[in-house]
Amino acid sequence: MLSEGGETAFIGEMQKPLCRICIAAVLLFPGVRAIAQLPEGILDTQDPATSPPTPEESLEMISVPEGFSVSLFAGEPNIAQPIAIQYDDRGRLWAIESFSYIEWARKGQDRILIFEDTDNDGTFDSRKVFWEKGNHLSGFQVGYGGVWVCDAPELLFIPDSDGDDIPDGEPRVVLDGWALDAEHNFFNGLTWGPDGWLWGRHGIKKPSHVGKPGTPEKDRIELSCCIWRVHPITHDFEIVADGTINPWGLDWNAEGQPFINTSVIDHFWHLVPGARFERWADRGMTHPNPFTYEQMKPTSDHRHWFGGQKERKTYEGAGHEDLGGGHSHCGMVIYQADAWPEEYRGKAFFSNVLGQRINMDHIERSHSGYVASHGEDFLTSSSEWFRAVDLKQGPYGEMMVAEWTDLGECHDRDGIHRTSGRLYEVWYGDRAEKSEFNVSKRETEELVDLLFHENSWWRRHALRNLYERSAAGEEFPRSLVEELIGEAKETNVRDAVSAVDGIHAMLGGTGDWIFDLYAEAKAEEVRAHLVNLAFSSRTTDDETVTWLEKNVGTESGPLVHLAMASALQRVPVEKRWSIAEELSRKSIPPEDENLVLMIWYGMEPAVVSNAEAALELARSGIPPFLSEAIARRLVSGNRLNDVLTSLSLEQNGNNTIPVLQGILAELPASAEMPEAWPDTFAILESNPNREIQDAAFELALLFGDEEAEKKLIETVVSSKSNVERVRVLNLLTGTKSKLLGKRIWELIDDPVIGTEAIRSIPAYPGKNTAKRLLSEFHQTESSEKRTAILQALASRKELASVLVRGLKAGEIDKSLVPTYIARQLIDVSPKKEREDLEEFWGFNNDGQEQKEALLAIWKDRLPESNIAKADAAKGKLVYQRACSACHQMFGEGGVIGPNLTGSNRANLDYFLLNVLFPSEDVGEDYRLVTLSLKDGRTLVGNVVEENEKVITFREITQTTRIDKSDVKSRQVAEASLMPPGLLDTMTIEEVTDLVAYLRTTGPIDSVVAQ
Repeated sequence: MLSEGGETAFIGEMQKPLCRICIAAVLLFPGVRAIAQLPEGILDTQDPATSPPTPEESLEMISVPEGFSVSLFAGEPNIAQPIAIQYDDRGRLWAIESFSYIEWARKGQDRILIFEDTDNDGTFDSRKVFWEKGNHLSGFQVGYGGVWVCDAPELLFIPDSDGDDIPDGEPRVVLDGWALDAEHNFFNGLTWGPDGWLWGRHGIKKPSHVGKPGTPEKDRIELSCCIWRVHPITHDFEIVADGTINPWGLDWNAEGQPFINTSVIDHFWHLVPGARFERWADRGMTHPNPFTYEQMKPTSDHRHWFGGQKERKTYEGAGHEDLGGGHSHCGMVIYQADAWPEEYRGKAFFSNVLGQRINMDHIERSHSGYVASHGEDFLTSSSEWFRAVDLKQGPYGEMMVAEWTDLGECHDRDGIHRTSGRLYEVWYGDRAEKSEFNVSKRETEELVDLLFHENSWWRRHALRNLYERSAAGEEFPRSLVEELIGEAKETNVRDAVSAVDGIHAMLGGTGDWIFDLYAEAKAEEVRAHLVNLAFSSRTTDDETVTWLEKNVGTESGPLVHLAMASALQRVPVEKRWSIAEELSRKSIPPEDENLVLMIWYGMEPAVVSNAEAALELARSGIPPFLSEAIARRLVSGNRLNDVLTSLSLEQNGNNTIPVLQGILAELPASAEMPEAWPDTFAILESNPNREIQDAAFELALLFGDEEAEKKLIETVVSSKSNVERVRVLNLLTGTKSKLLGKRIWELIDDPVIGTEAIRSIPAYPGKNTAKRLLSEFHQTESSEKRTAILQALASRKELASVLVRGLKAGEIDKSLVPTYIARQLIDVSPKKEREDLEEFWGFNNDGQEQKEALLAIWKDRLPESNIAKADAAKGKLVYQRACSACHQMFGEGGVIGPNLTGSNRANLDYFLLNVLFPSEDVGEDYRLVTLSLKDGRTLVGNVVEENEKVITFREITQTTRIDKSDVKSRQVAEASLMPPGLLDTMTIEEVTDLVAYLRTTGPIDSVVAQ
């Protein structure tokens, strides 16, 4: 029960230990739900039959650990759709209301509000509208005499120099060119960095082309999934790091190191300037720089959904809920204050949007970086409407949570409940006494003292004000600088880093002070921070480069090595090699992959111009990836003969295999034999290492070496190693071996490689190919072989036409044809026949006016009462037949479509929207790509990787390297590989069982399912 008058009371029967929930709400009419005061014309689009619990009811549904309390700081009608929050220098809470999400119509109705709690009861008692003309508000920050606002297509500055909460005039455009059609992947989030710049985030779905107003298109910076920054005075703009998918949280730890969180893929990343993080396979998987080769790994050692644990830490017996609740994350606070117990300090908190909770990760040092491990969820809600989107630590050590209040996934295609939204305040123990303050009015000496406050909120606001005063031309007393220099030399890392930041604000990023402090700093964390700040400017002077060259050899700290590798990208290319070489020769453990990759990103532009030194380095005992990457880069730079010559040298060292792998990765499927090859091959073939021999034969095939080809044919026919036979068969097919073509048909009945041989047949067509394949289809009892035959027939137009005739004549049961092969048949058929084939398979493609009706029909067909009684084991069999070739769930299935494990698959609306209308929102790399090859084959799938010479192409059953010179045409459809009308090919019982299976929280044993 709750006590009267909004007093704190206890709520029992919760999943967590007992917590205190403080009701502090403002109601217009007690007992009657208030309607949010929305701008004119803004309406709910959520199904009117659904309604969220009231703010007060939602508060009762929140659970936090014992000793913590939660209050309803604000709720509708006083706040709606709060997409971002910030505290100002007076400790007041600002919030953005985003009414434009997700349509992004430019109506100028998004608002910025200011809340204040003057009586310290956990709820606001003052509310102001600062600005109400936003078109596409998604993030903001206060500082430098105004408010900085993400309002695509512009980054705005709204001046308020006198701080009276009334704009001094119209917004000024700082940068423009931000994407308008990125849906939920728009640019967002503004945070002041310790370097004095304003940092922001950007999602992957649509690129932006950013520049100052009037910048020509050719001079603009293209960016998608990344972290970026802009200078508040010069408005210089740059990308800090690239990758992930849709970063929506950014914070720094006490050591001055930044971290971000994101969704769908791994959730937590150590943000290293210049980093190239893994991207989601759905959206341009590779980095724009073709010489990147490999992208950096996450900091988190786990994922927050069941089945997402492949190559991650596993938890025995853990289910979806135990692991964190889902794959979507928003907002982040690395808690740094003494108001909460020690066990929470330094931990990372972020919202798990689909899990209705706030996750907590433990961050620990590991080699040159960090590892984030799974902690107990900090806050949970039993309301399915709970959607926290932003978190902020406040001046008293409290945490404020902005909660969107809606159903559906982040895409919100089921409609938006715009009348709702809440702000919750979380604190521990008794509430701290409040007093009026304004950090911006403090004396400079006081700001310096605040740099060492126990609460990072004060340290950060003090630091930003020091940057502002420096920009305004204030001259700082030498005594203050000396005081900070003294602190920077102490062993307390947190205070030393804060002191360094303060000096940087006062004196700037380069000069003797950095060099001197680096020499005396006791902690590697402080030295790393100094290196980062020394190279935080867009240009680097010779003195700083010389300083780096001088110290890279003697530095022993792995975190500093990472900072130096990051700095390498700021060094002029002609001065990089000696630094890169020194870093490469450090003793780097195999687990420290990100350090190796950062070294490569900085080294790469200097490799070709330092070819001899690079080859010598590649043959030495450096990390294998660097040897492979150097070889690959030199091959792309037309130095193949030099690389092969280096392999024939007596002192070829222990990195021969990585060098060979680098050559193979870069060469097309066929290449002219280099002059150095015969001598090199003789040496490699005689090497006792089998892996070296295999790579040598693979290269020999690429170079058209006939003797080597004969030996490999013999391996396919008679080798005792089944794995080797399959590998060599695919190798011979990929290089279009003529000898294989002469013997391919004798291999189709082989019990080991027969199916693979069938997949190779389209590369060697003949007059009776279709007839022979269909004969084999009717004779075999193997479902795998039948599928391979169907796919082979669907890969060439002349073969596909025979298959279509057989299907229409009833000679082949169309239910035996997987939907993805049916889709491929349609795509390879003449245009005039495609509509007829779509009708033949029942693939509907309803217009917009029919979609709502179709959705309603299927919702009626799938009542919750029937789903509750459905057989999930049978549903798994339906899933395996219709879905698993493309989609993974619980670690099983294909990868050509999105991984469903962490998705909102339990939601019926989500399921129906994505299955009924699969082409509604298709990422570029999930769009159907049809490659017509010059040899007559047609491949349907998507592009995994591409460079100037080769396309790595993924079909349902295999991934192939294809020479670009062999491609006749390429078509990219807006459609998904998954056809519309898929549910029409199933019975209602099968669909109901499928939905039940998709709602399972763990794998069902295949034997049980069968």
